[in-house]
Amino acid sequence: MSASEDGETSQFEGTRQTPAVRLAWGASLLLAITIAALLAFAPTLSMPFFADDIDLLHRTADYREGVLSLRAYVSATHNEHRIPVMRLLVLASTTPGGLDSRTFHAAAIAVHVGCGVLVALMIAPAFGRAYALFGGALFAVSGVFSSMVVWAPTSAVFSLSLFFVLLARHAVAGTERPRLVMASIALLAASLSLNGSVVAVIPFCIGYWMKLGPTRLRRVAVAAGWIAGAALVFRWSSAAFVAAPSDTGVGELWYMARNGLFLVLSASIRWIRSWMAASAGAAPNVAELLTGTLLAGLVMRALPRQLRREVLILVVSAALLALAIGYGRREQPISVIYWTDRYYYAFAAPFAVASVAIARLAIGRASRCWLVAALTALVVAAGVIVTRHQLGPQVGAAHILAHTRAMMHARSLAALVRDEAARAPMRVPDGSVPLPGVHKGKMTLAAIVRGVYPRGIEGLELVRGGAPTDDARVNIILKTWALREGWTCSPVESVSGRLRATSDSDVDFRKGPFDAQIGPGFHGWNFGTRSRWLSRRGSLTLPWAGQRSLVVEANVPSAALRKAGILGPADRVNVRANGTTLGALDFSGDDFVSQSFPLPSALGDSIEISLESTFSWHARQVYPNNLDPRELSVNVIAIRLVD
Repeated sequence: MSASEDGETSQFEGTRQTPAVRLAWGASLLLAITIAALLAFAPTLSMPFFADDIDLLHRTADYREGVLSLRAYVSATHNEHRIPVMRLLVLASTTPGGLDSRTFHAAAIAVHVGCGVLVALMIAPAFGRAYALFGGALFAVSGVFSSMVVWAPTSAVFSLSLFFVLLARHAVAGTERPRLVMASIALLAASLSLNGSVVAVIPFCIGYWMKLGPTRLRRVAVAAGWIAGAALVFRWSSAAFVAAPSDTGVGELWYMARNGLFLVLSASIRWIRSWMAASAGAAPNVAELLTGTLLAGLVMRALPRQLRREVLILVVSAALLALAIGYGRREQPISVIYWTDRYYYAFAAPFAVASVAIARLAIGRASRCWLVAALTALVVAAGVIVTRHQLGPQVGAAHILAHTRAMMHARSLAALVRDEAARAPMRVPDGSVPLPGVHKGKMTLAAIVRGVYPRGIEGLELVRGGAPTDDARVNIILKTWALREGWTCSPVESVSGRLRATSDSDVDFRKGPFDAQIGPGFHGWNFGTRSRWLSRRGSLTLPWAGQRSLVVEANVPSAALRKAGILGPADRVNVRANGTTLGALDFSGDDFVSQSFPLPSALGDSIEISLESTFSWHARQVYPNNLDPRELSVNVIAIRLVD
């Protein structure tokens, strides 16, 4: 039943509304939702660039250095897809410089606020301004449901996608001209924000069929154009993914369907838990999934007919996106899918609208603005408290603090380079600079310099490819930097026009990846666990300065491996130095071992340490839902030489 059907006059579309009144209402709505979002998410403004943010900084630096054109910059792949809208957002938000991430985080909050405003505008024609404000504020403070799009701003591809989908809804359902052109542009922008958003075209074509044109031929033409455009955009934005060889078997198809369907069915129970229990909790079981889905279906009936159709369009769009995510993340277990709350963000808009319908049923149709205002204040207060409580562990997490320190190290290096370039022009090689604690353990010098000074440093020329550089001056800068940061030596040196990582006799993966010293057999550095998995055998190189012992720290899930019949009493990991056997790691007792081995004399300037396991396994043998394809043996934490 619509507002007009139940005899209630819309508070939003009355004939007395002048442009000035509408503008004042819109500004008030924007201000109120912004305040609510800032109250909830203000702690994120103190978080540094981290994780995938670092990869985005590298490409942005390449553009500012002239290595990439603007077209190449926005077309650069990120993981398996292209994200041009996010790259433009990063470019704009890093303009202030200083490796200060506050503008980037503020931009993520602003996109979230924009989604909240569009949700409110969707509610207003049916339920009036008071309920519109309630719905927008509810959306803005629903951090327990999906907060990663704000505190991990690279995940804002999901909020950017929803923003443009909601904008397309606003355009196609409205009366402004040219509404179909605006809707087409918005759908294109959504697809260029997150490639999976192309699926929204399907429910839009079906749900808004009669709004696509005055004649059947016109509607068919618009729908065909949207679908063809979506296919082309998806093919372009998913180039790296499409180009990869497909080895999807029946088992992976099952996991794909399972993960996608789980996202769809668990969204409603996650929303209910977020507001009823102030926690998303553990992954729901089958009974909870069915209960949540049934309740969501019943709530849909409380919506006015026109609004119900629009909410259904958004729900179907979110569900199709969830199925696409299930395909892309088919190797992840259910627990990881449920924990990664950015996957649920698209459901927040229709759920906020449905929550408004429930509130209206509870309060009644009579005009009780004071009661709606009180409910809004209560919801905002509760949302702010639980969202901040949830953000606490994220803001203070060890890897976040490590990135904060790494950014301080980077600023210090950039300042030294600027001071030296001010003394006399210099040519400096661009390359990777190891930074303990930063994502992947390193940043390019260009990313550091352009991150702190986006417009560059006068007198500084960054060169690549081994061209002649001022190696002596660069090494003085690097040594001064190491002394300032309290390190025994610089982690990098300039040699023949190239930056080369210096070797460290203490390879502690809790500090970084140590890529320059790692040989074959080790898998990639795990940012979360601060370690490297070993396949059956692997090696690395350590500089030797007369140390007398080698210490190796590693762990395995020994109980689980023994239960699976993989790890037996005689299984070991043999340790060698330059081919000489030193001993073996014994996992017959605890999961974690730290063993010391005496070293022979006269080993030379460097030692090749090799580890060879008598056992290996795949994750699926121990954890059935884990599709990690790598061959694993032990998880190496540190290998160091000691006196």
